[in-house]
Amino acid sequence: MVDPIVAVLSDHLEQEDIGSIVVIGAGPGEGISACLASTARNIVLIEPHPDLAARLRDGPGTDPRVQVHAVAVAAQEGQAPLRVFNLQPLSSLRAPRDLRQLYPGLRQIEEFSVKTVPLRQVLDGLPAGKTGCDLLVIDAPGEEGVIVSALLEAPERTRFGTILIRGGQSEHYEGSTPLGPLAETLKQAGFRPGLPIDDDPDRPCLSFRLDRLTLENTALQTRIGVLEAELKQAHATDRTRQSALEALRTSGQDADRMQGRIDALAQKAATLEASLEQSWLAAQEAEAVTVDLHARLENRQTILRDTEAARDQALADLARQEAETETLQQQAATREDELQAAQAEAKAAQAELGEVQTVNTSLRDEAEAMRRQISENATGQAKTAAALADHERKIGALEAELKASAAQVHDLTTQLQSARTDCQALKAERDTAQGQTRAAQQGTKAAQEDRDRLARQLTETSTKLTGITGQMEAAKTRHEADLTAARDRIQAIEKDLAASTTTTEQARRDLALAMRMQSMAQSDLRHLQDRYAQLQEVKQQQEALLRKLTPRLQEAAQYLHGLGSLPPKDSTAPHATLAEAPSETAAAPGKSDRPAKAGRKSKASRRGKAG
Repeated sequence: MVDPIVAVLSDHLEQEDIGSIVVIGAGPGEGISACLASTARNIVLIEPHPDLAARLRDGPGTDPRVQVHAVAVAAQEGQAPLRVFNLQPLSSLRAPRDLRQLYPGLRQIEEFSVKTVPLRQVLDGLPAGKTGCDLLVIDAPGEEGVIVSALLEAPERTRFGTILIRGGQSEHYEGSTPLGPLAETLKQAGFRPGLPIDDDPDRPCLSFRLDRLTLENTALQTRIGVLEAELKQAHATDRTRQSALEALRTSGQDADRMQGRIDALAQKAATLEASLEQSWLAAQEAEAVTVDLHARLENRQTILRDTEAARDQALADLARQEAETETLQQQAATREDELQAAQAEAKAAQAELGEVQTVNTSLRDEAEAMRRQISENATGQAKTAAALADHERKIGALEAELKASAAQVHDLTTQLQSARTDCQALKAERDTAQGQTRAAQQGTKAAQEDRDRLARQLTETSTKLTGITGQMEAAKTRHEADLTAARDRIQAIEKDLAASTTTTEQARRDLALAMRMQSMAQSDLRHLQDRYAQLQEVKQQQEALLRKLTPRLQEAAQYLHGLGSLPPKDSTAPHATLAEAPSETAAAPGKSDRPAKAGRKSKASRRGKAG
């Protein structure tokens, strides 16, 4: 994965302002020197294989700008098994699927647990960067889709100006995402895909550049959408304010009607106040009449008391006169009795008639005087009775007049209380009317203020809306011009791309076939290398055996050479000795039959030479 970095990012690595370079799946670190030679301020190398991570720490990790993390980037933080295959760059956290069809000789050689972290944690560890200044390399077999999804969900995704992804054209691993959907997803996110930059058509390396025009177009479309939403909101607000203005106008008419009602209530209140004043005057007059009546009543009561006192005095005098009359009647009766007694005595004693007549005359005179006095007393009594009756009539008239005055006073008091009640009701109604008047005036004033404020806001909103509409029209015009130019450029690029697509596809198919054949040849080569290593080991064992047999063979040759000079009678013993040597050679442990045959052939040749 390092060669594509050198091949594609050479122009990007030479720019002056590079923020961070993040390599997910750095491998053994071949070619990282190109990143170290750049102006990048921060380089993050992520490799889950512990041996490769240690090699990175000992190599590029010595640079103070480099950070090496022995972790795997996955969906969640935790632990996961790393499957290491005989083709180490294809090692993955996932089990292979279509990969076995591309590489029939693929086999897993080891598996161990590694720590996994989400991409969010990697991005959080980066320093703040500017848009389009960072580089991202993704070589995590099987986890490409997870990493791209996490990247596009991150708000700082636009900080990466170039993204390199190596992946499969199909589902090479269980649950993995092919490059086609990933490229479409990145394209929709504002990254412009480039041509494959690697020599493996089945697992190519694609480059994606941040398309600022697309981002600006998207931002402009978003801005236009926001402005259109604001325009709709402004129109809705305008309609709402128009409705509010109409409502205010209606409320103004209602306020006018309320003002008319207030005026009517004010007139009614004025009328009620006039009626109240008249009622107060009438009440004051009634109170004056009541006071006068009370004074007259008190005068009449005084006269009545005086009359009652005179009546009581007259009754007392009448009683006294009756007592005196009764006394006089008793005296008259006594005198009549005495007269009768005297008459009886006169009858009895006529002698004393003269004296008796004199006495009788005097008595008659006294009786006549007494009768006259009684008559006078009766006349006085009648006068007293008449005066008493007159007094009683006057008292009755005064009582009737008093009752009439009391009734009149009661009526006046009732009228006064009614007038006071009406006055209080009128006051309450006047206060209510005044409160309603003040509330209506305040409501009218507030409504007028709201209407004026809404009118001002409506004017300001209309002005702002006109400005926003102008800005939107200008932005829309610029956007349409930019969009037309971009479409022209895209059409030209598509034409060029269509022209090179056929050749590229054919070359890719040929390259795929060549790569598979090369992979198979490499696999056969490794198998032959293993066979060669085994044969080398056997050869070394045979050479060791030959080195051990050489002295014996030399001794046997010398012995045979010496036998040629002996007489024939002694030839049996050497033949027996010679027969023992091959048996010892054959009995040597760990020796193959090939060196033995070679030894026998060498002996036979030597025998021929000796013969």
